[in-house]
Amino acid sequence: MDFKKSLIVTLLASGVFLNQNIALAEESNSSGMNYVDGTEETSSSGMDYVDGAEENQADSNHLMTESRSQEEVNLDEGIATEQIIVKITEEGYVTSHGDHYHYYNGEVPEDSIFLESIVTEEDLDSFEKVSEGANGWIVKKDDQYYVWLEEGKKASTVRSTDELLLQANGIDPKDAKAIVELRKDYHLTDDSLIVPVVDKTPEEVLKDLDLEGEPIVVYITEKEYVLLVGIDLYVFSGDVAEETYFSELLLAPSDYQLQDADVKQAIKDGFIVKIYDQYKVYQEKNNDHIIDIDTILQQVKKSFAEF
Repeated sequence: MDFKKSLIVTLLASGVFLNQNIALAEESNSSGMNYVDGTEETSSSGMDYVDGAEENQADSNHLMTESRSQEEVNLDEGIATEQIIVKITEEGYVTSHGDHYHYYNGEVPEDSIFLESIVTEEDLDSFEKVSEGANGWIVKKDDQYYVWLEEGKKASTVRSTDELLLQANGIDPKDAKAIVELRKDYHLTDDSLIVPVVDKTPEEVLKDLDLEGEPIVVYITEKEYVLLVGIDLYVFSGDVAEETYFSELLLAPSDYQLQDADVKQAIKDGFIVKIYDQYKVYQEKNNDHIIDIDTILQQVKKSFAEF
């Protein structure tokens, strides 16, 4: 995992990620991740930015306190990303909200969403209880604040670091969750990176990585698509190339009837279509660019062996 985090930081520094202002630093203590914001100013839109370059900097002495509620901030900023609590302090808490952060005074709201790294799965009795929330508690130990939930990190209100990073790059929360869950579908592990990419084509990324073989589209959103490259997932903005290879798991149901209103774009021997808020591949005829799941899993297994 240390190697993975180091690689993420390297990719961020080289501008691979969509948002080049946010870098993910190593955990400096058990309370969770620290974040580095490459800017040192408050944006003209009124968003408050958290500079987390120094340990324990996320406190009221360093941040501009948000005077609005989370609901008011969401309404004012009009973005789909969630406010994810990444740190809790004696005075309040810090949320990650897309490509920026907010600091709030007061108790953590009961219906909050939390970053997994501040959720503890230790025995509740070993902590000092601070305040009760939905299905859990805000707790304290050794001057550090944590979240204890009945379902632990499996709770529906917990987000992974990968989900946070994807949301920070403008990806819808539902799509971010689905992209992370692709690891299960394709037998990947936590060592498999999920990398949002900007200003580079898939061909350029493959050249940079010195990898051979065809990348395979495994997920499509309204504005992005995800390629499986070796054991890693790369997220690109824009339309899919017409000659791209697709996973058979993206095929439209056999009983689907093509509707013009559903078409997102044309591809080789078919179309990408929207069916019940999901993007699928519709074949007009048998397409040799559809790769069956067994072949994909064999390729993944081979890539892990070479990793």
